Amino acid sequence: MTDSRDARRRRVARLDLSRVDDLFALRDALVRDPDAETRAAAALRLDPQAASRLAPYLRDATEDPSLAVREAAFVALGRARDRETLALAKHACSFDRAFRVRRAAVVCAARVAGVAAAGVLATASRDPFWRVRVTARRLAARLDVVIEAHPGADEDAETAVARLDDPDPAVVAARVAHLGDALDPSELVPALGHSHLALRRLAVTHLGRRGDEIALRAATRWLVDPRVPYGPDAAEAALARSGARGVTLAATILDAPDALHLAPGVLSWALRSVPAVSSWTLLVGAASHDDPGVRLTATRHLAATAPDRDALTTAMTARLQDTDARVRALAGAWLARTRSRAGREALMSLDPSAQPTALRALLVDVYTQAHDAAALRRLAADGHGAVRAAAVRALLGLGSLGPTEIAEAERDPDPWVRRAVLRAERAHASFDDPARSVRETALALSCSSTERTAWARRVTPSVEPVPALRAVAVTWLRDDHTSDATKTLLGLSRDTDPGVRSGAVAALGTRREDVVRLLSSGALDAPRRMAAYSLGWLSDDTRVWPEHDAEVLAHLRLLTDAVAGRAPVVEAREKRDTVDGPPHRRELGRTGLFVSPFALSGAHGLSFDDFALARTKGVSLFFWEPSHRVLTRYLRSEGGVRASVVCGTYHADAASIERDVQRARRALRRDRLDVLLAFWTRSMARLDAVEDTLRRLVASGRVRAIGISTHDRALARAAAERGLDVVMVRHSAAHRGAETEVFPHCAARGTAVLTFSNVSYGRLLHGTTVLPASSVSAADLYRYSLSQPGVHACIAAPRRHGELVEDLAVLEQPALALERQDQLRRHGDEVYVRSKAWASERWAASTARPEPAPALTMHRPDAFLARELEEELW
Repeated sequence: MTDSRDARRRRVARLDLSRVDDLFALRDALVRDPDAETRAAAALRLDPQAASRLAPYLRDATEDPSLAVREAAFVALGRARDRETLALAKHACSFDRAFRVRRAAVVCAARVAGVAAAGVLATASRDPFWRVRVTARRLAARLDVVIEAHPGADEDAETAVARLDDPDPAVVAARVAHLGDALDPSELVPALGHSHLALRRLAVTHLGRRGDEIALRAATRWLVDPRVPYGPDAAEAALARSGARGVTLAATILDAPDALHLAPGVLSWALRSVPAVSSWTLLVGAASHDDPGVRLTATRHLAATAPDRDALTTAMTARLQDTDARVRALAGAWLARTRSRAGREALMSLDPSAQPTALRALLVDVYTQAHDAAALRRLAADGHGAVRAAAVRALLGLGSLGPTEIAEAERDPDPWVRRAVLRAERAHASFDDPARSVRETALALSCSSTERTAWARRVTPSVEPVPALRAVAVTWLRDDHTSDATKTLLGLSRDTDPGVRSGAVAALGTRREDVVRLLSSGALDAPRRMAAYSLGWLSDDTRVWPEHDAEVLAHLRLLTDAVAGRAPVVEAREKRDTVDGPPHRRELGRTGLFVSPFALSGAHGLSFDDFALARTKGVSLFFWEPSHRVLTRYLRSEGGVRASVVCGTYHADAASIERDVQRARRALRRDRLDVLLAFWTRSMARLDAVEDTLRRLVASGRVRAIGISTHDRALARAAAERGLDVVMVRHSAAHRGAETEVFPHCAARGTAVLTFSNVSYGRLLHGTTVLPASSVSAADLYRYSLSQPGVHACIAAPRRHGELVEDLAVLEQPALALERQDQLRRHGDEVYVRSKAWASERWAASTARPEPAPALTMHRPDAFLARELEEELW
């Protein structure tokens, strides 16, 4: 019996960081939970003090397979001011493929090191993705660090593909699908780096299936910089799809005389793609390459290519001195597995304090094999709980822990250490340990049936909060026919967990006489008497003993109705509508839909309960995409089925659009979609391509209202002129062009207007000379948009529960006073000018601050980093 993912996430959200036991439970979620979102949530729960205590585990998490966890780990380490993170941040800014992780890493570096992070800022200022570059330049300006900006490469991929046919990638994708094999495969290589998913997938499919050598070789150019958005992953996917042709190309690359001088990304890919590298000399050279990624890949291949064991041991021993922790850990793992004398000596020569967690854990095994108690004692004081616990366990196994040391370990704050010293003869002492993992191990180790039964007799949800362990107690009580065991089973028959309840009821099936005796003697409290009556009446024993408890009497009335086959008579409760919020609803143009002016997106990490809260407060319009899994579950629930939903398609061809509609209807379990938009429309050709298909969907009854979402105001006007029902456009106090170019045009034609980006990605929440940051709220920024004539609703995408609660204030009063609107316009003008400056590739901190930067450490308050940058991340 295991907890569900949702239950684990709720537990993480409830943990109290001030309690040591809860902090270690959060650590367990961060390190061991199989769900990446739960691990990320655990990292983000940490305040500065808690993050500092868990810093060793957060450092490990910066290598997590999930980008969400790596990003969250850097955010938490920044809060902790963990200076050891600087090297990790530098590595992430150079090699991590996820721009969100690189952005979080550069913010973390600035927080922990101030001006000492100049090198990381310089690296990030040359990042291929503009969001990382802008963040780095902002931080440099705040810290008076002079860096020179360099042009990025991410826009090049977009424009290169767009120039082939049309500015709208959906149109390009439709034409590519139509042309098929008539298209030169080399023309699709630029599409590997495009942000449009459908176009990338087409490029990957075509290039992989056709296997054109010239095009595949051109695709390897995307591997030069792993940080380029989309391109490296798509190129590797295309090369992998090409099968033997990709392997042949990789082998050809490795056979070239200048293979070691190729771009590191290309060389790493080639090494990964060839099953067995034939050249030992090449591998040894690659294992000493300047790039850590190449060294790591080459080290993985050494064992398969080595001419003999001595040569391999020598090469792996040399890798123990590598500057990259991952390479050292990989080499150490191989040397430890060999259990050779040479490998053991090489590992024992290392300084454990300078090694990564994985290698320190390996050294515990090495020292154990060598019976080196002194070295194990040093690791028993390690800052990482897993290493410390392993060392303590090893010392216990070697008989090197005295009674006093064992007693200290049993009282250790870290449950991993307490678990490490558990023994069968002392297991009963840990039956009530605060940590679930310790209790589980103790219960499994215990050999004494007497001790196990004594524990089981007193189990209640308050004594044992884990349902799986209460179920264990039920199992142990089946053969215990004492009165105390029967009382416990009666209590557990009313357990909140259905598995525990069913087990307890089954165990009570053979104890009817004992239950009747306890009931008649008055030995049961009210909850257990209710359980006893239920069991008796269900077996046709409807006797009742004198009762005065109101709760028990009410229960007996329910039993009477149930046995007689009548519907239970319950007290009438006040009828309550699904929505309690204020009735500020607006008709959505001519669609016939009446919706809340504030709409909620499922794009970020809101929980099911958050969406339920929003619905209760009056939100009746939601923005949905298939990737919004939590919102999908909510919209299927009783509270969400009556809400209106805006969904859409990123395609331009009829077949793909109809597939998207069918998928949305199936996912949302609705016969008809409320509003369907052609998302991110960028050209008139896209509007031409989708219009007839959208109208057919309305005529067929599968869709109620249709429209487009776009940044192009001319396209929004064109959609209104063509009689589409809804347009969705960007609008904020900093980007006000739609107020004159779109809103009046749509209002005159009855077209509904939805607005988005009302806080301008958080930039409007930063202070200006007009308004300090503390005087700007997201709610007022949404109200600004809703106060413009012609706007029907705005769409928000809060990332946290606290943000949602603040945003929901909009529903109390959607309108904004004219004076406040004017104030926000002037505030928005400054933000607009500032944003243009940040976006300029020619801008550098040196142009903004011509004076030489003083050699200062950062003593500024957290406000600008914690609010302006961290909140922008989250």
